Amino acid sequence: MSKSIEKLRQSSTRLNEITDRAAETVHRVEVFLNQECKAGISACVRVEEEVDPTSGSASYLDLCYCRVHGKYRIAVADKDDGDPDDWCTTPWSDCTRNVKLRTVEKLPDLIKQIVANVEEKIKRVDQISAVVTGLMQSIDKKGR
Repeated sequence: MSKSIEKLRQSSTRLNEITDRAAETVHRVEVFLNQECKAGISACVRVEEEVDPTSGSASYLDLCYCRVHGKYRIAVADKDDGDPDDWCTTPWSDCTRNVKLRTVEKLPDLIKQIVANVEEKIKRVDQISAVVTGLMQSIDKKGR
C-alpha cells in the first residue's frame, strides 16, 4: 500500500505541474491575442461531440476565443442542439481541471482557426472597400 501512496503523491504532483503549465500557456496566448494582436475575431474548434442514440440529440464541447462578460477570452462552450440561451460559455481559467486537460490540446487548432477567420474578414473587408470606392468614384463623376 505504501508504494501506491508514494506513486499517487508523485503522480498528483506531476498532474498539478502539467495543469499549471497549461494554465500559463493559455494565459500567455490570451494576452497575446488581446494585447498584441487585438484580434477581436471569434473562433471555435470542436473538442468533443456526443450524440444520444435514443433521442438523436447532440451535445458539443468547443474551445473558443470569444467575448465572455464583455471581454475576449479563451473559453469553453458547452452546447447542445437546444436553445442557444441554454449554452454555457466559461472562461478556460474558470473550468475544472478535467475540462482544462480535455480542451488544452486543441489550443493550436484554435489559433489556426483565429488566423483563418482574421484572413477571411480581411478579404471580405477588402472586397467591400473596392465596391465602396467604385461607388464613390461614380458619385464624384456625376457630381461634376
